[in-house]
Amino acid sequence: MCTSVFGLIVFVGFTLMHLLLYRVAWYWIAYLGIIGTFLIAFFVNGFLARGVTSRIGEAKSWMNVYSRWKVLSLILCR
Repeated sequence: MCTSVFGLIVFVGFTLMHLLLYRVAWYWIAYLGIIGTFLIAFFVNGFLARGVTSRIGEAKSWMNVYSRWKVLSLILCR
C-alpha cells in the first residue's frame, strides 16, 4: 500500500511539473516542484508505514493476549 501511494504521488507530481515546464520559462520552479514531490512522497510513505506497522503490532499484541488466555483456560479446564 505504501509503495502504491508513493508511486501515485510521484506520478502526479511529475505530471504536474512536466505540464508546468511547457507553460513557464523558469525551469527552477519545476525542479523545486520535483524535489518537493519526492519530499512529500517520502513523508507520506513514512507516515503510512508507521501507521500500518503500529496497527499490525497492536493486532499481534491482542492475539498474544487472547492465545495466552486460551492456553491458560485449556490447562485449567483439564
